Amino acid sequence: MRLKPLIQTLLFMIIALGAVTSLAQFNFRWSDWPLETLANFTPQFLVGGVIVSLIAAVKMPKLAAISAIAVMAMGFPLWGFQNFQKPSRAPCPDDTCLTVLSVNNWGDSGALRNLAVIADEQQADVIGIYELPFKATEDSLQILFPHYQSIILASTEAYGQPIPKPMALLSRQKLDNAQIKQPKGGGDRVIITAQLPTASGPIDLILAHPKAPISQSDMRKRNTLLAAAASAARESDTFILMGDFNLTPWVPTYRDLPGRRAGDPRFQATWSKGMPLLGLPIDHILFDGALQLHDAQVLPDFGSDHRPVLARFAPSPAQ
Repeated sequence: MRLKPLIQTLLFMIIALGAVTSLAQFNFRWSDWPLETLANFTPQFLVGGVIVSLIAAVKMPKLAAISAIAVMAMGFPLWGFQNFQKPSRAPCPDDTCLTVLSVNNWGDSGALRNLAVIADEQQADVIGIYELPFKATEDSLQILFPHYQSIILASTEAYGQPIPKPMALLSRQKLDNAQIKQPKGGGDRVIITAQLPTASGPIDLILAHPKAPISQSDMRKRNTLLAAAASAARESDTFILMGDFNLTPWVPTYRDLPGRRAGDPRFQATWSKGMPLLGLPIDHILFDGALQLHDAQVLPDFGSDHRPVLARFAPSPAQ
C-alpha cells in the first residue's frame, strides 16, 4: 500500500473519532454506548491524531488541518478536566493522616498476599479490595491482614446473594453502621458503606465496583450502581468514595459523581498492565468534607491487572 493513501485513511479515521468522542460528551440517550466506551480512550486517540496530523501536514495540509481541529475538539474534556485535588505533599501533623488504599485484586491469591505487604509498608488505615478470590473468607483475610479490626466482606457466602466479584472493606479502627447493599438495577454488584469514627466527626466510606460497560445493558447497570454510591456520598458531610468504577474522568457519567478525585488522573493509568499503551485511569478515590489531601499515588504493579491507588488525608484545620 502506498504511504499517502494510508495516511489519508488515518486522517479520516481521526476526524471520525473526533466527531464520535465529541458526541459522547453530550450524553444523548443513543450516545452512551458504544460512544462513551470509545471516549474513554481519548488520550490514545489524541497521541495518534497529533502524530498522524504532523506527518500529513507537508503533503495534505488541508486535511491535516481538519484532523488537527478534530483532535483539539476530542481533547477538550481531557485538558479541561479540573475535578481533582492535587496533594499538598506536606507531612501530616502529629501523624494524624488517614491512609486509604483502593485496589482491584483480579481474583489473584498471590496478588492479595502482595497487597498485604504493601498495606503494611504504607501503614494503610483503610483498604478497599475488589475482585477478591472466590475462596476468600473473613478468617482468611484476618490472617493476611492481622492488624485490621473491621473486615466487611461482600461475597456470595457472606451476603447470601450471588456476588460474582467479591469485595471487602478493611479498617484498622472499628467501623460503625457497616452495610452491604445491592441496588435494584445494578446487576449482581453491591456497594459497601460504613462510618469511620474520628475526633472531628465520622467519615462515611463508600465502596463500589460496578460492571464493565461491555454492552448497553451493562453500562446501564454500571451507572445505576454508581448512582446509588453517589447518593450515599451526598447524604454525608464528609465522605470517601472509592472503587474500580470502570469509568474514566472524561466521560459524562463521571460528572455525576460527587466530591473531588484524589490526584490528577489524566496521566496516571491504573488499568491494564497487560496493555500499557491502552492504559486507563478507572480506579478512583473521591472525597469531600473535612479532609485535606496530603498525598495521592498510583502504586507499582503488585500482581493484579490493576495498580493500587493511595490517598492520605488529614482532618481539615477548620474542624
